[in-house]
Amino acid sequence: MFLADRLTSTNSGRTIGDTRPTSLFNRSDNGEEPTTTGEVKAASLESWGWADKIAHRSLEERELINKSWRAATKTTYKTPIQRWILWCIFHRIDPKMLQAIDVARFLNKIYLKDGLAYRTVLLHKSAVSTYCGLNNLSKKIFINQILKAISLERPQERKTPIWDTSLLFEWLKDTPNCNTIFDIVRKTAIILLLASGRRIHDLTLLDVSEV
Repeated sequence: MFLADRLTSTNSGRTIGDTRPTSLFNRSDNGEEPTTTGEVKAASLESWGWADKIAHRSLEERELINKSWRAATKTTYKTPIQRWILWCIFHRIDPKMLQAIDVARFLNKIYLKDGLAYRTVLLHKSAVSTYCGLNNLSKKIFINQILKAISLERPQERKTPIWDTSLLFEWLKDTPNCNTIFDIVRKTAIILLLASGRRIHDLTLLDVSEV
């Protein structure tokens, strides 16, 4: 009830955006939180929690402000914002009137229950900050602590080296089979590449007419 009271209603009686079905506002009786996907759409700036801040602007001004958002940013933030709005609907929280503890609970949920990686959790934090028009969310004690806990619990794995250079050097130490031109040319080509730092394609540009 208070969610609808605190949000701006549309002509269809819905809040936050026109495209959401009414069923999204009905909290599940089994106590389970909604899945990470839904029909909430954030196609425009007005749908991102900024309606009250630019409502007095002219249509031309709103369209100009909306162009400040890159298409890639909208695409990247779309799913995180969907998750945030659905989580707020389930917990009957105004997505725009957030508290730091609410954001911390949200980040905790998507990490523990949805199994999202640390970098993805950071993306969700940034999306919520953008949606609500807030800065420095990471400096809030609750949010800072939950992000620190997540980073410590699942440290980044070291990437396996692409190839072992010692294998190459051992192969180069072997005497090539002088009975085959291919073996000699192959080792010569590798030595040229290592010494020059050039690409394989550059070898095709060498003039070997005098060789």
